[in-house]
Amino acid sequence: MRTTTSGLDCAIRLIQKSSNYEDYVIFKILPDPETCFCSGCFPNVWNQLNEFIFPDGPIEHEGNALVRKDGCTFYIEQHESGPEIISLASDLLNIVASVAALVVIISAALPKERKTLKRLVVSRRKYKKGKIVESTKIEIALPLSPDAITELKTKMTKSNKRQS
Repeated sequence: MRTTTSGLDCAIRLIQKSSNYEDYVIFKILPDPETCFCSGCFPNVWNQLNEFIFPDGPIEHEGNALVRKDGCTFYIEQHESGPEIISLASDLLNIVASVAALVVIISAALPKERKTLKRLVVSRRKYKKGKIVESTKIEIALPLSPDAITELKTKMTKSNKRQS
């Protein structure tokens, strides 16, 4: 898990709403088993993600973008470990919907990669008392079941309400 705030600092500069780390929520989508998840190793996934964020982006190799989509502004950064999404915590319902959409896009693009993942892990983190802490972690089996996205939205929204 990342212990530095470089992605959060970049998101704060681009979102321009608050400079307080505790006002932001950080989502991370991780492949399981762990593997490099960059655009070089998973080009179809990142092509689909770039189509989703259009006209913002595209996200180049290990790059980032500020995205305005469906009433939500969020920062997305490509990492070898998986995409990281940062948004204002006050925009929780919209960001959870966007994270769920990203999970669906990734899941749909994976068969074209000829690589096997057992699941995606979505973690929700927040900056508290000087460090980033994980508050919720959800494992989503692949291929997606009809109820997986509903469960993701429900758990992340409940988690968000408790911590707001």
